Amino acid sequence: MDLNSEIINRTQEVKQFALNAAAAKRNDEQKKIDQNFSDVIKMVSALVEHIVGATKKTSFRCSDELSDRLKELLQNSKTLTTSGAVRGDQVFGIKKTLNEINEEASSQWSEYYSDETKSIEELLSLARNVAGSDVGSLLMDIRSAKDWKSNDAYLDKMTLGLKNAKNLITKLDLQDNIVEFLKKMMNQEATLEDLDDDVMEWITREGIKSKIKIGFTR
Repeated sequence: MDLNSEIINRTQEVKQFALNAAAAKRNDEQKKIDQNFSDVIKMVSALVEHIVGATKKTSFRCSDELSDRLKELLQNSKTLTTSGAVRGDQVFGIKKTLNEINEEASSQWSEYYSDETKSIEELLSLARNVAGSDVGSLLMDIRSAKDWKSNDAYLDKMTLGLKNAKNLITKLDLQDNIVEFLKKMMNQEATLEDLDDDVMEWITREGIKSKIKIGFTR
C-alpha cells in the first residue's frame, strides 16, 4: 500500500472515531474536553486531506519523517478515542503535535513552491513585454497556491498555470542568449553588441522591433 492510500485509510478511520456511548455520565468539564478533542480530530482530518490533495494535484511530496509523524498522530488519535475518557492534557498533546506537523508541512510546501515556480516566474517576467496580458494572468494563476492554506481549486489553478506558462515559454523560444538579452533590457544595460543575429532574428519573429529601445550610456 502506498503512502497516500495508507494515510487516506487512516484518515477515514479517524473520521469514524466516536467516544464510547456507554461511558459514565460526563461532567461539564469532561464534555468540554470531549468537544475540544472532536474539534482537534476534525483539524487532523483536514490537514491530512490537504496533504493528500496536494500530492495528487502536484508533484509535492512531504518528507518521510513528516509522513511518519502524521501516521503516528492518526494512530494516537485512534487509541485515545477507543480508550473511553480523554484527558485535557492528551488533547493538548495531540493539538501541539498537529500544529508542529502543519508548520513543517507549510515549510516544505514553500520550498517546493519556490523550486517549482521560481525560474518560470522569472522567464515570464522577462517575457511580459513580448507576451502581453497573458503573462499577468499566468502569474496570478501560479501564485494563487503560494500559501500552504490554499484549497484544491487554487492548486488546480497553479498546476494549469504552470502548464500554460511552460507552453508559452516554449512557444516564445527563449534560448539562453535571448534570456540574457531580455535581462539586460530590463536593467537598461543592453547595448548594440547584444543584438547579434540570433537576437535580431528572434525580435523580428516576435514582431517587437518597435518595443526595443537602446539609449546612450552616461
